[in-house]
Amino acid sequence: MERGRGGCEVAEPAESEELEHAFRAEARERVLVLDADPAIRSSIAYFLNHRGTPAVAAASAEAALEQLAEGSFFLLITETLPPGLSGLELLSRVRARHPEVDVIFTAGSLEIAFALRAVREGALDFLRKPFELDELAHSIRRARERRGLLLRVVAAEKLAERTRLTEEHVRDAIVALAAMIDAKSRFTRSHSERVASYSARLASAMGLAPEVVQRVRFGGRIHDIGKIGTPDAILEKPGPLTPEEWVEMRRHPAIGAECLRGMGILQPYLPMVELHHENWDGSGYPLGLRGEETPLEARIVKVADYYDAITSRRPYREPLALGKAIDYLRAERGRLLDPDLTELFIEIGPERVLRDRARRRRPEFEIARERGGA
Repeated sequence: MERGRGGCEVAEPAESEELEHAFRAEARERVLVLDADPAIRSSIAYFLNHRGTPAVAAASAEAALEQLAEGSFFLLITETLPPGLSGLELLSRVRARHPEVDVIFTAGSLEIAFALRAVREGALDFLRKPFELDELAHSIRRARERRGLLLRVVAAEKLAERTRLTEEHVRDAIVALAAMIDAKSRFTRSHSERVASYSARLASAMGLAPEVVQRVRFGGRIHDIGKIGTPDAILEKPGPLTPEEWVEMRRHPAIGAECLRGMGILQPYLPMVELHHENWDGSGYPLGLRGEETPLEARIVKVADYYDAITSRRPYREPLALGKAIDYLRAERGRLLDPDLTELFIEIGPERVLRDRARRRRPEFEIARERGGA
């Protein structure tokens, strides 16, 4: 299976025999560990086997390629300079011959140029030596989670062609994938959920039809789906990004669009995924659209996304208070943001959206007590 730097796909009913077979196959798959140091590769393989993940070791790139050709593996853990080949050359051969195998690199020091190129060519993650074994376990767990979701997507797409799989199944899987992407960084947890709520509130205040409001809500929920291809090191960086890192970060709308483009029933959400970083003055990306050239639904998500970004904690700054955030919104009218949508967003009070949602989730007796009830 080709795991996209745009190859996204979606879930399907658990009772599907095809899906069950996919997971049974995945459970049998192993991890291949490649390192020139026999103590390191043996220690990693022993740790993984002890934790219930079958693992074997290889001493050279050629030996690793031979083992990949012979057995069922879902992951290769390799140093950036393995014996026999460069790390990038090995990655290229693995992606070409075994696209279903993810690759995690380990290195004592990691150059950003290598990391960016490796990610573009399909690397999953990077671990800096010496790393804690629990850190390695976390990376492998994420690899399994992502692989499981992508397997569900592939199975769902195949079944959709034959059995008219309902949109609900596909939507559920995409939402699960979006939640996993948000969870990649402690600074973006629940970000897409908040953007969905803000977007729907704004669309409703505009008087748009209920089905459009729901479409905007879902578009906001999955708008960052393309960050499946953004390195964790960039998402978690405790400081401003370098120009090179910004180039990589700005690829996520195009990656997200590629994710959805092959799934017919998700086409209505594609503009919100691909165009939510377009700016009113034409300075945005990926297409540099100006004003109303950007579809209305994408402009709605843009306002919601911008507001949540400036009012959420980031590695390099604290969240803005409501009053200061409103000042920022007004300053960006006609530059980054649609001026009319921004004014309406300020008028309806974005903070009330989350308060309303929180109240709906609280026990009824607490709400009744606040109102003077029993």
